[in-house]
Amino acid sequence: MNRAILIFLLATLTLNASAQYTVRGIVKEKGNKPLADVTVMLLSKDSLISGAVTDKNGVFKFENMKAQSCRLFISSLRYKEVRQNIKIDRTFSLPAFILEEDAKVLSE
Repeated sequence: MNRAILIFLLATLTLNASAQYTVRGIVKEKGNKPLADVTVMLLSKDSLISGAVTDKNGVFKFENMKAQSCRLFISSLRYKEVRQNIKIDRTFSLPAFILEEDAKVLSE
């Protein structure tokens, strides 16, 4: 009986250690209009973990991610950059990111 419990616990720990997660999100501009072709990156300190580009619906997705804390970076011409710390410990969808126009870029 104890041996069966030990095997079960070891199998569970092994599965959790190798768990892969998906992080989804959407990028929009004011007026709730989706933004396509926006660069979205996940960074660990200053190194790139993964990158994506939003589709025509403003959606991005990172798949097969390991559990970790990282920094989400969103960038597009004409808009202010967005940086946010996130913790990946499950599959989840982030709240919508509403980008603000960058007055400096628009005036050039």
